[in-house]
Amino acid sequence: MSTGTRQTHSCTFLNTPFNVADFLSKDPIMKVEKSTNIGTRKLESKAKRLDPKKRKSNLEELAVKKKELERTEEEKDDLKDQLDDIENKAKTLTIVSVLEAILKMLEDIVNNTVES
Repeated sequence: MSTGTRQTHSCTFLNTPFNVADFLSKDPIMKVEKSTNIGTRKLESKAKRLDPKKRKSNLEELAVKKKELERTEEEKDDLKDQLDDIENKAKTLTIVSVLEAILKMLEDIVNNTVES
């Protein structure tokens, strides 16, 4: 049986009006106010995250980080190029060293042949 308000309901076993809001506010186990405050704080923090000024600063920070990553990638590519150059120089020096050794052996052979 309803008395006309949403919060008041008839309690059949007591046959008296029952106010849900009063019951919840007085019941220490339910802690309705505390949970409502936590929910409000969560909504406030969401609102702060959605604040246009804050969003803009977050986007600016992301842009800076992206530029840093791009710069890092460019530096990485430069280092790879330098490494390739060093490897090519090392191969060239190895070839030159081998050719010098062959030349030295040929000179020794020629000198030994001429002396004999």
